[in-house]
Amino acid sequence: MLFFLFMKYSIGLLLFILVISGMYNLITSSRSDGCQEDQRDPETKLCMQGFIGSLTIANKRYDIDSITVQLILNLTSVVAVIFFFHYMRYKFRAKVIDVDNQTITPADFTIIIRGVAEDITNDKIAKWIESFATKENDLEIRKIHRSYDIKEYIKYSNRKHTLIKQRDQQISQKNLRNVQIIQNKIEQVERSIEGLKKQRFIYTPVVFVTFKKASGIIILFFPVKSNL
Repeated sequence: MLFFLFMKYSIGLLLFILVISGMYNLITSSRSDGCQEDQRDPETKLCMQGFIGSLTIANKRYDIDSITVQLILNLTSVVAVIFFFHYMRYKFRAKVIDVDNQTITPADFTIIIRGVAEDITNDKIAKWIESFATKENDLEIRKIHRSYDIKEYIKYSNRKHTLIKQRDQQISQKNLRNVQIIQNKIEQVERSIEGLKKQRFIYTPVVFVTFKKASGIIILFFPVKSNL
């Protein structure tokens, strides 16, 4: 959609320039005679006589008044193009906003709740949210997403990645003793990662709730306090 809008304004921009300065240049150049057929004159070598040469600004190089007006129109075109670019930018942003408003994504139906204790269950969260439902606004929940504290997992993963780089560097240097030492460290980190995977990750205080309808977002407009 934006591609066709861009093509539309690009064509409009070309026509814009043609109307302001292009038409005047074509008309005045075609009526002048700066390009002569006698190519023995060094000055006439600035342009070749013919259809293309007769439409260039070189064909009216002796007409100072026409060139002065042409330069004024060229400057006017530059200023007009600058404003036209700002207009295009405004229209593009308006179109993007309009398309975004017409496009439905899960994020349009999802809210974030902070400060939820770890021991609070999803059922209790759902009941608390549904307590704000009204006849006009039905808070029908599709899914509750809990976020987990994975800082330790990320720390071990980064450590493993660093050790693998060090091992590969030692392999390239054929330092087998250091390779074995680093490999033992990698295996130790892998065991720690496996141990973390077997444990239940701790919930963070942040919960994402997705509704079936956009009316569920009405909860955002109420200054409620969490009783969880």
